[in-house]
Formats: sequence, C-alpha cells, structure tokens
Amino acid sequence: MEEYNLIHNGVGAGYRMMCFAIMEKQPFERIEVSRNQALEIFSENSFKIEIINDLPEDKTITVYRCGPLVDLCRGPHIPNTSFVKAFACLKASSAYWRGNKDRESLQRVYGISYPDSND
Repeated sequence: MEEYNLIHNGVGAGYRMMCFAIMEKQPFERIEVSRNQALEIFSENSFKIEIINDLPEDKTITVYRCGPLVDLCRGPHIPNTSFVKAFACLKASSAYWRGNKDRESLQRVYGISYPDSND
C-alpha cells in the first residue's frame, strides 16, 4: 500500500476534493456484498482484509460508495453530499493499528460536517 502523509501532502487537496463532491451531489449508495466480493474489492488493503476475515461467517457485509470512494461501513449515511453545508478537519493524529504498539502506525483524521453553514 502506498504511504500517504496528511501533513506532508497537505489538507488542501482533501478540502478541494470535499468541495467538488458536495457540488456534484454524489449519492451514498449502500451495497451488500459477499465475503468473497469484499475480499476482492479490498484486495490491495491488508487492514480491510483483516477486518473482513475477523467478521463472523454469517455476517452481512456492507460497503458504501460515494463517487470513486468505496469503503466498509455499517451506515446509514445522508442521502447525498449536498446535505453537507459546512465541514471542518478537527485534527489529525497517529494511531497504532488496533491499538497495538507492535503494529503499523496509521494516520487518524477527525472531521465533522454540518447540515447548516451557520453551525
């Protein structure tokens, strides 16, 4: 997996991507997938593979699609990105995968969106 550093790559690109997604009114699409489909979708992401493999065999696996982004999620979500009237990146920090200091260090980003631009 290619390494991406939020601090070095800047939040500007993320901000522009969010503004573009909001303008496009991209829908959030809930999709139920089989375990094999999920493993195929996330075959390049060892973290997602680990999560999928830890799920009970009979667990329904849901992914959400918004524009080009597809991710594991239980949902629910807003219908589309036009419901976001304002958003902010609150902070970014480092976190060990699954809280284990012997595992990979990842970036955690905290953000919030508002349904009204006055919030």
